[in-house]
Amino acid sequence: MESDSKPIREAADKLRRDDDGEMHLVAKKTTRAWIVDPDDLVTARVHDVARRCNKALGCRDYGLFDFRIDPDGEPWFLEAGLYCSFARKSGISMMAAASGIELPDLFAGFVDRALTRDSLS
Repeated sequence: MESDSKPIREAADKLRRDDDGEMHLVAKKTTRAWIVDPDDLVTARVHDVARRCNKALGCRDYGLFDFRIDPDGEPWFLEAGLYCSFARKSGISMMAAASGIELPDLFAGFVDRALTRDSLS
């Protein structure tokens, strides 16, 4: 598994220049997603902190949180992306595709939750 041999993404894992000098996204491919293994011991801790960040920031439908994990496996909150782009190459779209969720279904799920939610919650 790539994360075992290379646990930290480097610049070349995000952007790469081709022979013509053009820059291309490398990390955002449905065939190669940087999604944490649900059985990884750090995952539960990251989910807990992400849920607390979500609540503290008043997020209801979406929040993309960036963490760094220290050598002891402790997650440290770095930043939050509180907007959602449904562009085909956006982070949320790529993660959904890697999980087998089609973009129209992802969008419909957000809309359905917003329409059925109690306006005071």
